[in-house]
Amino acid sequence: MKVTFFRIVVFLVVFSLLGGIGAGGIYWLLENRFEEDSVTIYQDIREMPGDGSPGGGSIEEIAEAVGHQVVAITTIIESRNLFNMIYESEGLGSGIIFDNNNQGVYVVTNQHVINGAREIGVDLGEGKLYPAEVIGEDTQTDIAVIRINQEELSQELTDKIKPAVFGDSDQLKVGEIAIAIGNPLGYNNTVTVGVVSALDRDLMRSNSGTSLIQTDAAINPGNSGGALVNGRGQVIGINTAKISETSVEGIGFAIPVNEALPIIRDLIEHGSVQRPYIGISGRTIDEELSQIYELPIGVIITEVDPGGPAAEAGMVVGDVIVALEGKLIKTIEELIEIKNQYQVGDRIELKIVTEDRKEVTYEVKLGKY
Repeated sequence: MKVTFFRIVVFLVVFSLLGGIGAGGIYWLLENRFEEDSVTIYQDIREMPGDGSPGGGSIEEIAEAVGHQVVAITTIIESRNLFNMIYESEGLGSGIIFDNNNQGVYVVTNQHVINGAREIGVDLGEGKLYPAEVIGEDTQTDIAVIRINQEELSQELTDKIKPAVFGDSDQLKVGEIAIAIGNPLGYNNTVTVGVVSALDRDLMRSNSGTSLIQTDAAINPGNSGGALVNGRGQVIGINTAKISETSVEGIGFAIPVNEALPIIRDLIEHGSVQRPYIGISGRTIDEELSQIYELPIGVIITEVDPGGPAAEAGMVVGDVIVALEGKLIKTIEELIEIKNQYQVGDRIELKIVTEDRKEVTYEVKLGKY
């Protein structure tokens, strides 16, 4: 999928063409030589005792422990060619074991990994594919949950399966160690090592409100849905995308687990995300537009859903939202991010400026969409 973002091509790292929030693609790394300095750097990293904190371990220990909690996912997708003939293709991705209970084994992955799949198979590390079903998927955040039903598994295997341990992505620091584990190009349990390069990155993914972790740990096609792990052996991100250009290398992205966990729990419990809903469409009024049109900085309402929470509160097209629960709103992204901190059914106060320049505060009961 080509995205105009400093003329960079963002590849969603899945091995075959999958739909969803973007197209996957085969990205072959035909690198035959490594500079001597690069090898020295990675040797130094491998000797690091995790992140230096209690519970840290060597790269080998972390890879051994977490490797059993990252699975390979194979999908069969039916498509039609230009002649309207049906053909099948195979896709590869990764997943993280989230839970193991009397209903089965729950695996978290990217939505684009399983999007449109007719069949889903999961390799738990023994070379056998177990059929899985989709429990829930969310295109906005690119997260999905699949399940291997209990009857597909022997009791002996069930007893061996342990869910991954999830850390606190809000505590991440730029520069700390990052380990990517996944199934790139079909090579199960591949481990690559790097650092957390940056936090709160935005790939402009349809106003999802999700900020991503940037890492230079190698993320390649098939890594989608795999684990980004800290020096304590805790999953702190779900690998999801990389930037690929001939002049760019070592820029990959992962969904922070603190943002993913509420989505995962909603998908397991409800089959969909219980996302709070105001019932408006809008656009950002930045400083430049504010001066041109003599409007306050904020979000101008361009559409109000009939019967929605905003309409019931009395909000109309042309109103400019300038604050939510006392927090200033300058962009549509800020509005979405702050709104998503609340639950369906919560009552929030929105401060708006009307077309005749009056300040009004509305109480809005958040709906669900």
